Amino acid sequence: MWQSPPALGGEPTTATNPEQLFAAGYSSCFNSALELVLERDKVTVEKNEVKATISLLGDKVNGGVKLAAKLEVTIEGLDEEKKQEYVKKAHEYCPYSKAIKDTIDVEIVVL
Repeated sequence: MWQSPPALGGEPTTATNPEQLFAAGYSSCFNSALELVLERDKVTVEKNEVKATISLLGDKVNGGVKLAAKLEVTIEGLDEEKKQEYVKKAHEYCPYSKAIKDTIDVEIVVL
């Protein structure tokens, strides 16, 4: 049974929702893209991890909702400048990032 999301006045639920599934796919894809660009340049890191949070926001244009994404990217073993460089390369390579370009606001936090 469909329930309105909290952004549309619905009650919070513990059921899996499409935003969680999108977050799982996006974080996995972005991390794979990151690993690929690092490997392509023969750069070794201690650890890398991507956490995605997808939110439903009210859309003032039509009264509906829209998506927003936040990626938290952890890379251990690189200096800050190199982290930023490889996250940018991964964002340009990642199919999910390409698919949502100019349609979903994406915030990337490099840790």
